[in-house]
Amino acid sequence: MRHRKHNKELPPCVYLKHGSYFYVKDGKWRNLGKDRKAALNEYVKATCQPTNGMPGLIFRWFEDAEISAGTMPVYKSAVKALAKSFAEFDPHQVTARDVLALMHHYRKTPSRANLFRAVLSNVLDYGFMENSVERNVAKDVKPFKMKARDRYLSDSEFNTIRSKAKPVLQSMMDMLYLTGQRISDVISIKHSDLIDEGIVFRQQKTGHRMIVAWSDELRVAVASAKRTATNVKGMTLYSNRMGKMWSYSSINKMWLEAMRTVGIENARIHDIRAKSATDAKQQGLDSKKLLGHASESSHNRYLRSKETSVATPVSFHKK
Repeated sequence: MRHRKHNKELPPCVYLKHGSYFYVKDGKWRNLGKDRKAALNEYVKATCQPTNGMPGLIFRWFEDAEISAGTMPVYKSAVKALAKSFAEFDPHQVTARDVLALMHHYRKTPSRANLFRAVLSNVLDYGFMENSVERNVAKDVKPFKMKARDRYLSDSEFNTIRSKAKPVLQSMMDMLYLTGQRISDVISIKHSDLIDEGIVFRQQKTGHRMIVAWSDELRVAVASAKRTATNVKGMTLYSNRMGKMWSYSSINKMWLEAMRTVGIENARIHDIRAKSATDAKQQGLDSKKLLGHASESSHNRYLRSKETSVATPVSFHKK
């Protein structure tokens, strides 16, 4: 931690600049105002978690919940949104209609609505165990039906996006495709995970431990990753100029920039995992083992049809 040279009496992360007080967290500067007393009051609001009411229950659940590092940012965002939405509620006041209203508010982004409902359901289960609520009313509200994604990222699209990507993203795209792993698991590859047998992956979502064996192409991808790193040595294979692990948001931003530059639409960086599974199966490889899936049903969601079947029409004259 950097020691202050001036304004040592200010609380952590609060700085006085150009006559205004700023709260700085995760690289974001929040203006607290020019009045010192008012600014410190705003600081307290920004840093102190509520202990009472529905927001208090939400944050108590969040502190006790076992959440993987890969999904933590998503859940953290959901918790903040739910605490704001139910700021005026006590836990026992939340009804199924309130949950339905929340779902309706986010209906244009159904995946987000479903996430909020799922988190809220976990919170209310937690509330039932601590006797804050009589029952989990979120279970009375059905999630939105989601259409299964069937987008296949073609070789041409992959190579076109890659051609305009930054070097670190190029290397990461290669690693994502060759190993079939999730973005969070590729981002977090440590140098110690590179062993004689291959690359060790500890899948953050499932806890599954697996090794992807070496191939010539995989060794090239690792060498490429090392070239993209700066002279600051980090623990992870993919490290930024500060020697820290790249964040998903930074990598996804690079992806969106490259995708928009080449004019390709509706392509997500997650589609590389489905492409890897589909191509591996077509090559006669064990795509299920490559992705680390335990069941056929979960694995089949990643397989895409690359070919369109052509049917022969019936004839009027042949009986």
